[in-house]
Amino acid sequence: MTKLTNTLDDHDFGKYSKTESNPRARLRLLILHQYSIGKSTIDIAKDLCIHPKLPDVLRSDIMNEDLKASTIVIVEAVTASLHRQT
Repeated sequence: MTKLTNTLDDHDFGKYSKTESNPRARLRLLILHQYSIGKSTIDIAKDLCIHPKLPDVLRSDIMNEDLKASTIVIVEAVTASLHRQT
């Protein structure tokens, strides 16, 4: 079975944020960069002068996307396995 192995450490979100032209995307990348270096949600909100809930919302959105992606990978693996058996 295939497992997703992406973590926040796999990407340099700080570097990506410097070249991003969309302000919302740049803010998301900065939040992810802050998480990747180990900052807490409250510290991120203070550093970026944003509402404290925004980093949590972004993190939960990412976790939901990872869950969907994991589910798709599992379904594809099971489907492939069933096709090999027939």
